[in-house]
Amino acid sequence: METIFVYGSLMRGGEGHRLLKGARFLGTARTCAPYLLHVGWRWPLLIDTAPPERAAPVEGELYGVTTNRLRQLDAYEDEGTLYCRRRIRVCTPKSEQTAWSWFACDSRLIQAALRAPKPAWTPGRRRQKFRV
Repeated sequence: METIFVYGSLMRGGEGHRLLKGARFLGTARTCAPYLLHVGWRWPLLIDTAPPERAAPVEGELYGVTTNRLRQLDAYEDEGTLYCRRRIRVCTPKSEQTAWSWFACDSRLIQAALRAPKPAWTPGRRRQKFRV
């Protein structure tokens, strides 16, 4: 069983959530490190190269998936081209753990996102939320 952190279209209510049918929901979490969650386009982008003033912990959901399901999700995320999967630290209400997540890795797309207006996030809590 592999643990994944999802922050966008794979979350409950998102268009890609159907791919997690039968996966084990492990609860909500947020990234321990700050990232930029760009939500200005049809699909959200998690970016780790943003200026610090544009980064904040990102809220999402944790799921337990099989290795086969992880490969299916890689195909959905166009892993290696549009997104790159890697392990990150996530914080839950009870602990910290590692999980797989997908980051934007196309340099042209990242640069376009960094030029775009600041994405919506909750400044009082310094946590970004994907709006479904």
